[in-house]
Amino acid sequence: MFGRLPHVTPMLATLVAEAFHRHGWLYEEKLDGWRIVAHKEGPRVWLVSRTGRDHAGRFPAVAEAIRRLPAATLILDDEIARFDENLVSRFHLLHEETGELATPPVFVTFDCLLAARPRSPWRAARRAPAVASARDR
Repeated sequence: MFGRLPHVTPMLATLVAEAFHRHGWLYEEKLDGWRIVAHKEGPRVWLVSRTGRDHAGRFPAVAEAIRRLPAATLILDDEIARFDENLVSRFHLLHEETGELATPPVFVTFDCLLAARPRSPWRAARRAPAVASARDR
């Protein structure tokens, strides 16, 4: 547990035999990065991996960007990735300190699990524009 916020385990991508479509479902590209749950409690930020380790020190710019978000308390379900010159996410780039042919670490939010106070999950129709708006800041 980080701060007083509840522990959240990220949902992982699941391989299925074939593609399908269901009304109301939202599909997103699979990124090749680190799955992270970001916790923000006041000025404190934790970037927690699936194994429970905090990576805020490894990605200080990402932690600072989350710290600047207006909500006092947040839990975000995300992926941290770096993209090559063709804007394809590449896992190995997360382990490189520099690289002219790669973006800095990018924090891609899939879901806002808690904002300011506990809420039920947002409906996809409301969540997607809110996530896109936050990403564009």
